[in-house]
Amino acid sequence: MRIREAAISDINTLAQIHVASWQTSYRGIMPDELLDNLSVKQFEQIWYNNLHNRDRVNLVCQVEDQVVGWASLGVNRDDDTSLSTKELYGIYLFPNQYRRGYGSALWEAVLQICVAQSATRITLWVLYNNVNARRFYEQMGCSLEEGVIKEVERFGVVIPEVRYSRVIVGDAT
Repeated sequence: MRIREAAISDINTLAQIHVASWQTSYRGIMPDELLDNLSVKQFEQIWYNNLHNRDRVNLVCQVEDQVVGWASLGVNRDDDTSLSTKELYGIYLFPNQYRRGYGSALWEAVLQICVAQSATRITLWVLYNNVNARRFYEQMGCSLEEGVIKEVERFGVVIPEVRYSRVIVGDAT
C-alpha cells in the first residue's frame, strides 16, 4: 500500500470510489432514488475541478496497482476558524475495501500534511446520521463539536451535518 497525490489519470477511479461509497454509506440517510441515479460522469467533473484547485491536496491510497480510496483536504471553509485550521473534505474508499486500514492510512497522511503546513487544528463535517463515519473519526482522535451543526444541500436533498475537530501536534500521532 502506498499513499500518493492524486493525478489526472485517477479521475475516473476517484469518481467511481465517490459514487460507490455514497451508494453504500449513505443508504438509509439519503433517498434511494438519488443514490441509485448517481453518475460517475458527474463525479468525474467534480474531480476534474478538485484536481485543478490549488487550495486542495488530494491523496489516493494505492494497493498494488489499484487505487482503492482517496482523501482530500485544504483551506477551511468555516467562518469561525483560524487560518491555521485545515479542513478534511473527505475520506472515501471502495466499499469492499472498508476495515482494512486504508482509511486510517489516509488519515495519518492527512495529519502529516497538516503538520508540514503548520496547521494547528483540523475540522471535518460528517452527515449527522452517518454513524460509521462518526465512529471512524472518533477513533482517529476527533471530537464532536457540540452544537455545531449545519443543514447542507446535496443534489437537491437537505441533510444535517455535524462538525468534528482535532488539535494537531508536532508529530501528528
